[in-house]
Amino acid sequence: MNYFEEINSRFPVRRKDEQKRQFRDYINQKAKKYGYLSKTDNADKNNNIIIGDIEKAEVIFTAHYDTPATAIMPNLMMPLNKGLNYIIKFGYYIILAAIAIVAALLIANNFFDGNSFFFLLYYGLFYVLLMYLTVLCFTNKNNYNDNTSGVSCIMSLVSEINSDKVAFVLFDNEEKGLLGSKAHNKKYLDIMKDKLVINLDCIGNGNHFIFVSKEKAMNNKYYSLLKETFIISEKYNVIFVSDKEGIFNSDNKSFETSIGLSACSKSKKNVYYTGRIHTNKDNFIDLDNINYVTNKMKDFIERI
Repeated sequence: MNYFEEINSRFPVRRKDEQKRQFRDYINQKAKKYGYLSKTDNADKNNNIIIGDIEKAEVIFTAHYDTPATAIMPNLMMPLNKGLNYIIKFGYYIILAAIAIVAALLIANNFFDGNSFFFLLYYGLFYVLLMYLTVLCFTNKNNYNDNTSGVSCIMSLVSEINSDKVAFVLFDNEEKGLLGSKAHNKKYLDIMKDKLVINLDCIGNGNHFIFVSKEKAMNNKYYSLLKETFIISEKYNVIFVSDKEGIFNSDNKSFETSIGLSACSKSKKNVYYTGRIHTNKDNFIDLDNINYVTNKMKDFIERI
């Protein structure tokens, strides 16, 4: 079944409480149809979806189901370029801060004789307002890659594999700072600390699949099997790196034994990147990507 088309047509936006509730009901119903235990699990006001038994499972597949707002500046991910990632991320905040400073100075100098209290007050107000307008305010109706692609792959696995060796978790509020996965890890710390967590986020575009792994994941007994399953591909380039070599800011960061997987394109200057996300141009994916990851993960699960 093509879960991408169904989810994208029925639940393209998953930001508001009611949108999320309807989506959770749909997922729980589908998972139970395929013989899994499935429930909405509240963790610090985050409503995550747990499919299967995370205590019995040896490998847990995850993805975030919430969708982002439309940002003025695209969220450009470059998993093999830590320096550029930090420059872009902090450069954006510096630009917002500079605009807020100029606006606050103009108001403080023209209306309050340069009073520092009013400068700081208006600086804070302008900065928060700019952050809201450029990052959180506007609904984005196109979320094909981020992260309907990852959720679709999870549901394809749920529909085709029923094994107590694996479980699945769909996280709430990743876009607000990994809140759902952090709360889940806190709630189930004793269970999660030794589980291999494989997080799928933005796997829909690009023919370069990059796995960013924490050291504990690289020492997990299933890590070499995962590499062996994926490493040979005619269409795709598959790269495994440690989190010391690469960076992937998604829910995988919340867990000790985790791997983050994304798909990237490659620029003429050999920079691997995932673009268009958090914009209305996130409106296409390559379904072959989802099928490829699904089939490879099925092979991996069957060999556990």
